[in-house]
Amino acid sequence: MKIDANRRGQLPKVEAAVPFASPDGLVRGWKVTIPGGHPLATPAVADGRVLLGGGFGSYEFYALDAVTGEVE
Repeated sequence: MKIDANRRGQLPKVEAAVPFASPDGLVRGWKVTIPGGHPLATPAVADGRVLLGGGFGSYEFYALDAVTGEVE
């Protein structure tokens, strides 16, 4: 796979995080859909961020706010 130099620094659009809660309200969080349809590796959490690659075969890398799910 060749990296397209024209797209360097441009990530595909990530839709806004969608909050969710379990029926009893004990488990709460958010979910996002990462574009590309690639199988994803395990994310890392550090300094209040969820760090996630765009998947196998992808060159994207995302940093999401761990509380809100917003792309940083």
